[in-house]
Amino acid sequence: MKCICGSGKSVKNCCGADNQNPALRTRLSKKFYNYENNKVISSSEFKEISGAKINTFRVEVLFSMVKTPLGEMTLPLLITHNHKALRPLTLDGVVNHRFENGKDVCVYRCMITPIHCAYIQIHLGQDVHRKSRINKNMIWQSAYLETFGNPFESLFSSEYKNGYIGIYHHTGEKAKDLILSSKYFIGSKWNFQGTNELIGYEYAYFTDISKIDSIFDLMAIGMCDNGANILIVNDNDEGNEIKVLRSTKEERKETLKVWVKPELLHINGFVLHKTKTLLNVSTAEYYSWIEMFCPNIYRIPVNADGKINFKLNSLDELFIDENASAPKIGFMAALGSDLEEIELLWQDNVINRKVFDLNCLNNEWKSIWENNIINLASQTFSQTIFK
Repeated sequence: MKCICGSGKSVKNCCGADNQNPALRTRLSKKFYNYENNKVISSSEFKEISGAKINTFRVEVLFSMVKTPLGEMTLPLLITHNHKALRPLTLDGVVNHRFENGKDVCVYRCMITPIHCAYIQIHLGQDVHRKSRINKNMIWQSAYLETFGNPFESLFSSEYKNGYIGIYHHTGEKAKDLILSSKYFIGSKWNFQGTNELIGYEYAYFTDISKIDSIFDLMAIGMCDNGANILIVNDNDEGNEIKVLRSTKEERKETLKVWVKPELLHINGFVLHKTKTLLNVSTAEYYSWIEMFCPNIYRIPVNADGKINFKLNSLDELFIDENASAPKIGFMAALGSDLEEIELLWQDNVINRKVFDLNCLNNEWKSIWENNIINLASQTFSQTIFK
């Protein structure tokens, strides 16, 4: 039996048979509880698995054009393979390479689970792409993906069928009954924090976590059951406490599984980090990488007081109407050294947005991004990923 972490190794030679799904998800995500200070702590560090076989997968990737302080970027939003889907957790760099035969390839480096580093290889002029019918800023691109083990068989992957991703809405019993009887979701007026009302638009909230089993699951969806404060920390180890919605796992014991066209989902934004380097391939003092903000939270935007209709099929599965209203809200990004900008991501209020659809280069951001992992180690990567 293969381990559910997706390493491709047997259970015995990997995480062990005593690791249950929720406990293993927590451990691999590097989250732990500090009993002395009564705080939940999450690490933003990722460490890929070692000693596993490298595999190549033929995949479909959903990309979106976004405007950021780095200029216009093409971000990978979702990777699908064999009826499974993964949402990238990071973007560690992008590089173009020309083979001796004149063929060009574009490579994205991402963490796609807390332990899987992947290279998405697009053979320019050969791999097929198609525009999204739902969102004109998005395209589906065929590509090759290289990584250790098989992340699509891991506990971090979501189901994907006929163009729909399977995600979850956790709520109480009364709310669940109301949703099913009305055949629609109403938008929430609350921001990421759950503390301030949005103006002019709302979101329906979902997650790729199938069951809220622990305080760590609550934290992943922007909630807390012990007090209402969480600590956010920047790249300089400066911290500030912010309030989030107080809720308990008992209040989220009812679950609705819904099927959604990925193009309907709003992009949560990202944080550009500047981390002290431990790389041996560069003399640079730091390397940069992009953290996708709150990757376990999936949101469908609607106009204020709007509704998101769904249909039940013969198996009582909920399929969100692909024509659901999707107001244009824009894209946010924050610098990992700037606590104010990180707080603005949590506040999620258009009026207060400091970094919002700039579509122009910011010199500080540009300088930091030039030290991304692929750029620093381009020679090493060229020897290993271009074949």
